[in-house]
Amino acid sequence: MDSVLKEVRFRMVAVPLDQISIKGSRDQLTEARARVPQIWGEFKGKLEHVQLEKDNRDLVDKIDTQVTLIDAFFLKISTHQQFCVFYMLNYL
Repeated sequence: MDSVLKEVRFRMVAVPLDQISIKGSRDQLTEARARVPQIWGEFKGKLEHVQLEKDNRDLVDKIDTQVTLIDAFFLKISTHQQFCVFYMLNYL
């Protein structure tokens, strides 16, 4: 999951700087939208039979909440990328 999110962060910076293609970034973002919840679900599945201490359980719950919100964040990134395309096509 960490590598998927690192790639999203890299592309968030690289697209506005015109260092990588918007299409490739959009494709990667679509993949990340599917992969992050999938990876998290697989990890949580492995924890089903593990007794966690309260602090660790609280961290898992906190991450679980954030993972459910990440799709909205990815949508904002996609909207920003669309704005970059519009701006470049119309003003550069």
